Amino acid sequence: MPTATTAATNGVRHAEADERSPLLSTPNENGVGGAEPSQWTRWTSIFKEHAWTPLPHFDSSDALPTSYVVPLLLQCVITGLADASTFSLTGTWVGFMTGNMVQMVINAFDFWLPSSSNASSDQDRVRTKLMYNLSAIGGFMLGCQVTALILKRFSSERSKRMALVAFSLYRSVMTFGLVMFGAHHSTLQLQGPLGWLVHSILAASMGCQSTYSTSLATPFSNTVVFTATLTAVSSDLHLHNLRLEKANRFKLLSIVGLLSGGALSQAVLKLATKASRRSKHEAVQHALMLLSAMELLLGLSWFLCGIAASSKQYARRRAARLSSS
Repeated sequence: MPTATTAATNGVRHAEADERSPLLSTPNENGVGGAEPSQWTRWTSIFKEHAWTPLPHFDSSDALPTSYVVPLLLQCVITGLADASTFSLTGTWVGFMTGNMVQMVINAFDFWLPSSSNASSDQDRVRTKLMYNLSAIGGFMLGCQVTALILKRFSSERSKRMALVAFSLYRSVMTFGLVMFGAHHSTLQLQGPLGWLVHSILAASMGCQSTYSTSLATPFSNTVVFTATLTAVSSDLHLHNLRLEKANRFKLLSIVGLLSGGALSQAVLKLATKASRRSKHEAVQHALMLLSAMELLLGLSWFLCGIAASSKQYARRRAARLSSS
């Protein structure tokens, strides 16, 4: 029969166990002194820390980190896709401002000094093309200016990654919105009465991308100046051994990206037009929907840039905490 002393002793042991059990069963935020954190918890912590870490270090004398290649190549593909899609419908560029400026001069002379030498005798068409040229150049410059101000005033080394992600998200949402509005309101179609405004917004997106791409100072082309890129690659290409300097290899890759984006645009246009026998405008809308999706993919790739290094650092810090405890 249990005695009073035994009962008291058991009561003390139960009380001690009750006091100790929460500490033994509940892990703290570092996963120390308790159960091993789940894989989901571990990756959530890595992503939270990684979001506000600086992009991998790079300067002109260093080799370009491999993690940069995917987002920078995607930017070139996006430029080719956007330019080929809009030009095939309206004859105006949204990223290639050199072409727009030359076209602007030609169309200005054709409009204000009409003569038999004009490329087009239709003055209304010339005026529309001139308006598209001017709106694209103005939108591109506005996108450059706004992006430069944001990077200068609100972006630091720790926040630059999230700034690039936010820019990509904005461009994706804006492009998707233009497609949706154009599908329901003919005035906001690329060839509608407000088509110049649509061109201006798309050009602003290209200006945004070009500005922050240039600020990174990588060997990749800044997504719109491909004449200089082609010059650098061609002048460095030794035909007897087909060797390029490392920086020019990345420039050559950027040209491949631009051409791939243009080819992707035309493939989408041809397939969409042939499959459903729709108008060319609706086919271009399909290409712009693809552009919106690729902008989202670009934002994801900028977010994941350097994630391998961040996960290794997290693992080292956690191992150090575990060993010290």
